[in-house]
Amino acid sequence: MATKSSSKPRLRVQSQATPGKPRVRIAAGGTRSEFVNSKRSAYESNGSGRRSPQYGAYGPNAALLSGLDKLRRDARALARINGYAQSGIDNIVSSVVGSGIRPITPYDDLLRLWNEWVEESDAMAQNDFYGQQALACRSMVEGGDCFGRFRPRKEGDMDARVPFQIQLLEAEHVPSSKSEKAANGNTIVGGVEVDLIDRPVAYHMYRRHPLDRIGLADAGLSTVRVPAADVMHIMRTRRPGDRRGEPWLARAIMKLHDLDEYDDAELVRKKTTALYGGFIRKPLDDDGGAVPGAEPTGDEDVVIQPLEPGTFPELPPGYEVQFSKPEDVGANFEVFRRANVSYVAASLNQTVEMLTCDWAKLGSDRVHKVAIMEYYKHVEAWQGLMIRQFCKPTWKRFVTTAIASGAWTPPAGADPRDYYVCEWARPPRRHVHPVQEVDAWEKALRLGITTRKQVVSELGGDISQVDIENAKQKAAAEALGLRYTAYQYEGELPPASAAAQALKAMVEEAVAAAVERLEVAKEDELGKAA
Repeated sequence: MATKSSSKPRLRVQSQATPGKPRVRIAAGGTRSEFVNSKRSAYESNGSGRRSPQYGAYGPNAALLSGLDKLRRDARALARINGYAQSGIDNIVSSVVGSGIRPITPYDDLLRLWNEWVEESDAMAQNDFYGQQALACRSMVEGGDCFGRFRPRKEGDMDARVPFQIQLLEAEHVPSSKSEKAANGNTIVGGVEVDLIDRPVAYHMYRRHPLDRIGLADAGLSTVRVPAADVMHIMRTRRPGDRRGEPWLARAIMKLHDLDEYDDAELVRKKTTALYGGFIRKPLDDDGGAVPGAEPTGDEDVVIQPLEPGTFPELPPGYEVQFSKPEDVGANFEVFRRANVSYVAASLNQTVEMLTCDWAKLGSDRVHKVAIMEYYKHVEAWQGLMIRQFCKPTWKRFVTTAIASGAWTPPAGADPRDYYVCEWARPPRRHVHPVQEVDAWEKALRLGITTRKQVVSELGGDISQVDIENAKQKAAAEALGLRYTAYQYEGELPPASAAAQALKAMVEEAVAAAVERLEVAKEDELGKAA
């Protein structure tokens, strides 16, 4: 049955064309406006000409997972053999982690347990926890992401009283090619299993490193499902929805490869130029034939001594030497090379001086300070990433395990947020001009626009520990009769306080005990000798 067309008239309104402006058609019942006379896009890159880019459109995971294995392989190779790549990665790791990102908690007994556990945190028994921070950061930068798996331990496996360790795993342990529908209805994207609300619930991991199966059976290529609660996934998210991390050298891989080949070619050319040589030319007549007398006759040979430093070989009559003069690239080599290294440095948010360790062209210390300030804006963001994805989950697992094992009992009435959440002291930042910066802090403290806690935190310390150490040092100075300007003494040295007297007694007792031990040891040696 044919449908009856709408009797409602379809209106079309066309504006009068104004010189220099396009006409606009508006169709009744529609929502689309069309610029009739528009022949060019408002954006230059939207054209279809020869110079217009024709990039593809990809979702966050489709763009990365399709070539992630090769991208990671190339990045690891450059980090292994290329000096610029290694320098850039080393700069990031040393700036972000340094000597370690350390927890600050008001519970001294819990902190003692932590310091005890830190020494045995590594399941591979190679690093302490702060060394694992640096290794996790390096693995993330080089391979795109890194995984830390919590491993519970039995009694007797560790000397530390909190029984768990962290096993660091490279990105290859989770296959980026594993994207499918799970039997339980969840979705697996790049080896990461997510539930119906897009929350990671498990990671599918190889039992062994898939590229390091030396002496192992292929059984290590099967994956196991590890709950997300037992895994820390350290990666830099670039787009909402990312499930895997991108190697940080991704934008510099081609440039580093080509620059490496260019440097090698220039080095070989320089070596060839250094071999200062020439050509020996026979004398020829006007017709191109040999000049009579210049050709050997019978068994005679023309023997010419080779050119050597400080020698003047005699040539036969008519022979001459023409030296080779290879072309030189001139002053453009350094300019061209620096421009390309600058691109590599910019892709890592660094300066070319940081990448090459060549500070000759930096200029004044003010320029250096500005460059460092810009760089540390990125460092602070990267440190926040490490704290959120590695430090905080570790601290929460540490406290939970300490309570469950009976190694630590929270004080009565304590708020769980006080011991599950702690502050993290970042490694101290080095100073370009220490005197100026300390003067600036002093003025800021006097004006009340900052606090001692903020200043100490910027220096990588804990204000409570600084105050305790100051109190101890002041008491020790009083006990020993020493005067330091830091304690602002006026006039005569004040009498020793009760704390100073007690500390003095402890020091004298410790010294006496040490002397006694030395005397006993000396007597034992004399007895053995007799």
